[in-house]
Amino acid sequence: MIAIIDGALYNTDTALKLAVYSSKARAGSAAQLRDRTWKETLFISRQGNLFLQLYGGRTTRFAVDRGDGKGKQRATFLQALTADEALQWCLKAKKQDLFAQLLDPGATEKLALEARALARIRRRKQMKNHGPKPGWREQLCQKESTNEGKDSSEGQEQDRPENTAKTSSGSG
Repeated sequence: MIAIIDGALYNTDTALKLAVYSSKARAGSAAQLRDRTWKETLFISRQGNLFLQLYGGRTTRFAVDRGDGKGKQRATFLQALTADEALQWCLKAKKQDLFAQLLDPGATEKLALEARALARIRRRKQMKNHGPKPGWREQLCQKESTNEGKDSSEGQEQDRPENTAKTSSGSG
C-alpha cells in the first residue's frame, strides 16, 4: 500500500515491518469474525520514517462510513508516527524488545538501512521473476499527464481507473 502523508512517501512494499499488534474475534460466522478483526502493523521506511498500517473490520474503530447511509465498511490506511508516538505504540502493543531498540539513538538509522537493503532485495527478486515493470513514479506521471489532457479537452468520456489500489474494501 502506498500513501503520501505530509509530502513524504510511505510504501509498505519497500518498508521494513517491525511489529504487528492485532486482535481476532474468536466466535461467530466468518463474516462476523472478519467484521470484528483489526490489525496494526508498525513499519519503518527507507528514509527512516515510522508509520502504521491500520486495518479494521466493519465494527472496529478503523471502519469508515460507506457514504450511502447504510453503515460502515472495512478499511485499511496508513498513519505517520513520530518517534515518541512509535514508542507509545510499542508500550500499548507490549513490544518491549522493540521499545528498547527504538530508544537507542542510532536505531532508526540502522533500521532505515535495513529497510533500504530489503527493498533492493525485493526489487531484484521482482526483476528476476517478472522482468522490469514501471515503478510508482512512472505510473504517477502517466496518470497526471492523462488527467491534464482530460482537463483541456471537454466532452470526451473519462476513463475509469479499474486497477487502482483501494484504501477500503466493500463488505462482500
